[in-house]
Amino acid sequence: MLAHPEMVGGTRDRLDTSLMKAAPGRIVSKGGMEALRGLAVVAGPRSGVNGSSGGSNGATSAATGIALKIEDGDGYERGTWAATVEVLAQAGVLDGQALRVLARYHRPASVDPHGRVGAEAIPDFDLAPLRELL
Repeated sequence: MLAHPEMVGGTRDRLDTSLMKAAPGRIVSKGGMEALRGLAVVAGPRSGVNGSSGGSNGATSAATGIALKIEDGDGYERGTWAATVEVLAQAGVLDGQALRVLARYHRPASVDPHGRVGAEAIPDFDLAPLRELL
């Protein structure tokens, strides 16, 4: 999956493929039915707290996994795309160039039949450590 991300999600506007290419060797992403996405984050350096773009702070994290579910099924994937990129940014997995490459997924726009932007999905949440939720 890491070596050939296009074999996971295809080549045409697919978040899984784009994520794995934007952060090569660091993320495995696979979407499923009804807005479910599984992410594996390979062990390695992480950027600042909550995805601050100050570059690597020297911290190294163990491998981890993230499961993301959009409750309403997210028929057009806008919510799933935006939430996935935001989660990875807040977790310090994506920053800088990777976020710029993934901008169309991070804040996906909906256009009308004339090509005018009618709406934009904007992720607005803060991750909480699991220990705070238990």
